[in-house]
Amino acid sequence: MEFCIKKNCIFANCDKKNRKIMEAVVIKPRSRSDVRFLLDFAKRMGVLAKTIDTKKIEDAKFVSMIEEGLRTESVSRSEVMKVLKQ
Repeated sequence: MEFCIKKNCIFANCDKKNRKIMEAVVIKPRSRSDVRFLLDFAKRMGVLAKTIDTKKIEDAKFVSMIEEGLRTESVSRSEVMKVLKQ
């Protein structure tokens, strides 16, 4: 599965093995009980639901930014620092 990261959200958009276009919804619950409720609700609907650690989301965003940077021209140090402070 490939991830597209835009404005702190992750969208799963492609299953490379089956070449099917897919979409995902990311919800940030306020409490652990909300997490349990949402997972139970998804299970009852027959929908695949998984939890993902916030740290993993941040890591994925950082990887995406690095990959984007490898495809673009050189940038100044101040521009890099501005992005990292977000």
